[in-house]
Amino acid sequence: QLTSRSLHVQDVQVLAALVPGGTTSPGAGTSGGPSGPAGPVWQGYTGRLALDLKRVVYSPTVVVHQVVGSVRLGPSALVVEEISAALGEGGMVKLGGQVSFDGAHLAPYALTADLAVNGFDPGPLLRAFNPTAAPPVEGKFDLTTRLAGRSSSLGGLADAASGGLNLSSRGGTLRALSVDLTEYARAGTRLASVAGLIGIATGDQRVLRYSERLKAASELTTDLSAVTFDQLTVQVERTPENHYVIKDLAVISPTLRLLGSGVIEHQPGVSVWSQPLSLNLQLGARDRLAGQLRTLKLLAEQTDALGYSPLVENLVLDGSLENIGTNRFRELLVQALNGT
Repeated sequence: QLTSRSLHVQDVQVLAALVPGGTTSPGAGTSGGPSGPAGPVWQGYTGRLALDLKRVVYSPTVVVHQVVGSVRLGPSALVVEEISAALGEGGMVKLGGQVSFDGAHLAPYALTADLAVNGFDPGPLLRAFNPTAAPPVEGKFDLTTRLAGRSSSLGGLADAASGGLNLSSRGGTLRALSVDLTEYARAGTRLASVAGLIGIATGDQRVLRYSERLKAASELTTDLSAVTFDQLTVQVERTPENHYVIKDLAVISPTLRLLGSGVIEHQPGVSVWSQPLSLNLQLGARDRLAGQLRTLKLLAEQTDALGYSPLVENLVLDGSLENIGTNRFRELLVQALNGT
């Protein structure tokens, strides 16, 4: 049994680094001929390890509580019997699965794993990866995933695993649509009001229209910098090449709807948070947001049954999860401001 009142992962990593290399279990590493090793790395060991960890600290902002469950070792399988843990305020994670070994297979290690997370707020985790920026999304999320894969080594299973992930939330804040219009924001609504007065006083329609566009753009960028959504759902598939294919992404708020897909391209040695992101989204707007976009002439005329009108072109996001790029949307806004 493994118990602890407070376990710091960094301390465990330091201790593991002090363990001399080359230590193997009885019989492990014995050649099994062309098909690979004769037995798994745990060959010669059997039993059951029970876990009861009151607090596990991954970083100052990522802490899990009440880690309980067990791991069972057999001659040909390492089985993770349901492990559960508490995450943040009201979050819960459950993990189950196994690693099996078949010496007759060219890739003898096989992984199957199921993970379910309920009521998890990714904000603290995202802050840990990028402490200088506000998280691109916050809220309570549910996640389910099933992974499977084969590898010639136990350590290679993490890269070999592929499968699907479903993520959903019934409310939160999206900051992925922030647009930097610094040179225009300096003027902001106040300059728009002054320009409007000048336009009215002189009868200059060009000045009046510009003031309206400037005011709409200023309000739009403020509203999009933090969108309060009612629903977010997305499906993600991890391919055998370790790309993450984003399918059926949907974000719904009273004034905004985003629908689309994309991909996170795998780069060896790079954290998934920093790997190249590409999203192609259909943006629909209504009410206040629609009014702002119409003033900028960026909204199509048609309206669907729910009252959303589409942006004149798809919204393209790039960058990475830790720094989502909105350059194309910014170009579109600048062109609209300048009346081009």
